[in-house]
Amino acid sequence: GDALVRFVSKGLSKKKPNTKGYYNYLLKIKSVLTFLTSLILISSAYWISHVYYNKPIFFALLAGGLYVFVISFSGFFSCLYYSFNDFKKILIKESIFQTLKLILVPLVVLFSLSFSEEILFLNIFLVISFCYLVGLVFLLIKKPILSGKELDEKEKKEVKKFILPITVTIFSGVFFSYTAMILLGHFVDSEFIGYYSASLTLISSIGALLVFSVVLLPIFSGLGGKRLERGLKKSILIIAPFSLIIIFFTILFAPFIINLIYGVEYSNSIFLLRILALLILSGALSSIYHPYYISKGNTKLIARLFVSIAILNIILNYVLISILVEQSHFMAVVGASIATLISSYVYLGGLILFREK
Repeated sequence: GDALVRFVSKGLSKKKPNTKGYYNYLLKIKSVLTFLTSLILISSAYWISHVYYNKPIFFALLAGGLYVFVISFSGFFSCLYYSFNDFKKILIKESIFQTLKLILVPLVVLFSLSFSEEILFLNIFLVISFCYLVGLVFLLIKKPILSGKELDEKEKKEVKKFILPITVTIFSGVFFSYTAMILLGHFVDSEFIGYYSASLTLISSIGALLVFSVVLLPIFSGLGGKRLERGLKKSILIIAPFSLIIIFFTILFAPFIINLIYGVEYSNSIFLLRILALLILSGALSSIYHPYYISKGNTKLIARLFVSIAILNIILNYVLISILVEQSHFMAVVGASIATLISSYVYLGGLILFREK
């Protein structure tokens, strides 16, 4: 997706853009990777559900093979529209998806309450996959017009050189995002994973209002030199104050937010929400630096930094969870939250430090 945005955006600034060649080549790579990912998930579903987690998620993981496939291509075609700065169609697609999800998921949950937990999780994943599929079909209607020819070997080599570090970064990012959840699944009861997941989901939703990487990447890709540096500084000066204000109100109104959305049963999530609220600032600023480095083609640096932080995050999470779980399952979740917070700010510090160098 990042590669599609970068190369198509750059191509559009030329007199004879070769957008079709990059699109076709990246679509082939995307198709292979997505198919393999879905296959691996389905193949390992039994081991994950019965051996590692020992929780009723086997059928959900099988449905996850479809979910991964649909969400993957939905993201890819969204990036195509980002490349053309066409955010209107993305807005409509997202509106369709969210509306369907708000209507269908509660209905499916109510319908499935009389069944086992495994069937409930299966049905939830199937209905969300359907919602994504409808959004994907909408994106495929009247796609942006592409022009050009197939890439030559030199151009393919350039794409691969860009993609490989980004792939490493994405894998590291996945591990970074879900390390706490994966480790907690092995150490604590399901309800405590729910407290952490609820808090993290809220922070991700709130933080999404300040994440402009998909908007900034095509803009930064068309800039260079001092204009790029000015664009970066202006973006930071706008985003940082808003982030701090949102953090303040999230911490202040955490009890109201949790009770309104999840109910008093999730009161343990209030303290976690206040801790994880600090992720809003690091996430927002990192989302500005990320397209900055990509637009400069400096993907190797991001990859090395992200791999290092992912390893740090795994170590911190394991150490804090394994130590604090001796006190209580809730303290183990607090440890996971602190580990994620520390890793996030170390990553941001690395982005700032390496830019100055």
